[in-house]
Amino acid sequence: MALFCCIQAGADGLLYGADDGSLLISDVNLRCGRLLSDLSSVFGRGGIGTSECSLGATLTQFDENGFYADGQANVRWLNTNLFFRTTGSTD
Repeated sequence: MALFCCIQAGADGLLYGADDGSLLISDVNLRCGRLLSDLSSVFGRGGIGTSECSLGATLTQFDENGFYADGQANVRWLNTNLFFRTTGSTD
């Protein structure tokens, strides 16, 4: 059995708006999640759990003709724990 849960939130903001209709918009977002799974083998039973957290940012330029270009950056942290009842716990 596996279980995954995640939450993501972000905020957009107008950095610049020109009279001709062109816009520069930025976004900052945060995502956190957790994955849990049961493991079973001839050597024992256990599980694995992974936590994830990421921080991202985007920058979008819209011009007066409807053309747009995006830039994105993201940093992600992962932490995984594997454990078995017969062999103890390792990180």
